[in-house]
Amino acid sequence: MFEEELFSIPSNERLFNQYLEVDARVDRADAALIRRSNLKNYLASFPAPPVILAVGEAAGPWELRFSGVPFTGERQLVSGALPFSGQRSSRDEIAVRLYRRPPFTSNSAQIFWKAMARHHPKFLVWNAAPLHPHQRGKNLSVRSLSRAEFSEFSGLLGELVRILEPKHFIAIGRKAEQALAMIGMPSYYAHHPSHGQADLFQNDISRFFRALRGVRP
Repeated sequence: MFEEELFSIPSNERLFNQYLEVDARVDRADAALIRRSNLKNYLASFPAPPVILAVGEAAGPWELRFSGVPFTGERQLVSGALPFSGQRSSRDEIAVRLYRRPPFTSNSAQIFWKAMARHHPKFLVWNAAPLHPHQRGKNLSVRSLSRAEFSEFSGLLGELVRILEPKHFIAIGRKAEQALAMIGMPSYYAHHPSHGQADLFQNDISRFFRALRGVRP
């Protein structure tokens, strides 16, 4: 499905497809292939379809944009700290001035896996919009998606749900909650781990898994 419906989507001035395109200033020449391979490694780490689908909003500039895996930095992929591994796609020497240095990661990615790693492979994490939304002319910036953009990717999200048939959904942030509602999937809401909400996110996740085990929150 990803080969046919995701990897071939062309980038535009506000959306970057990290599985198809490279930015020579920051990416290795084979970066798109590396990111595809990293995603395949992640999917191969599941011995069976997971019962939980955790959904975020969109690809972050320091996570999926370089790693190919949602809520995962390339630094984590090469560290051996996760239940799966991969390669970095960024160049050793980048040709733009950034406040981060490769291999890239983010606070959100670190917070996410601190809370979620122990629950792998019960869940698969994905994004309602699997491409990187950025401001026009600022390729490594962040912006929120419009409802129309979420609607554009709802078919892909719905197809993933059809294939996996998960029993439970975790919406990471309100935009993800809205995206799941658009395809008729009720979800458990968890605060997004960014913007100082690490404790809230961790508490939400702990509460979810306690309830799943039948333990009173």
